[in-house]
Amino acid sequence: MGGDDRGGGGPAARSDAPAGARDGAVDDKREVALRRVRRFVATYVAKGKYELYPEPAVVENVVQGLTDNLVAHGRMYCPCAPVEESKTKGSDMVCPCKPHHADIARQGYCDCALFASRELVAAERGRERPASQAEPGVGDDGPREPSTGGEG
Repeated sequence: MGGDDRGGGGPAARSDAPAGARDGAVDDKREVALRRVRRFVATYVAKGKYELYPEPAVVENVVQGLTDNLVAHGRMYCPCAPVEESKTKGSDMVCPCKPHHADIARQGYCDCALFASRELVAAERGRERPASQAEPGVGDDGPREPSTGGEG
């Protein structure tokens, strides 16, 4: 059988509850936490001065880490730092963490790569333009000679 590590399959998950009932409760708790994290992130971006980091897979990984920490520890501790160390700092490492403003000012994104400056996101979008939208003469075969309509 496959090595599915989503939890609930080991001896610690067994109880006298009907099959699946315990896993369902854990899944429900995680679903609620995931919705809470997604709502927080969307609201923070909508109301704040930052955007999401420009790589959706990275953002999703951070959202999942925040959700894991919310379920396991009751708070959205930044997944880029050890939780036990974060707990000693009170709310400083709960998302949005205290150092994220300085991180973004220094490198354009927070250390978790969840939030980024608008400038970094705009620069990334500029690099992602398809060749068909690139500036004339730049891209596929290098600079082109301007067309002069029949001279030559």
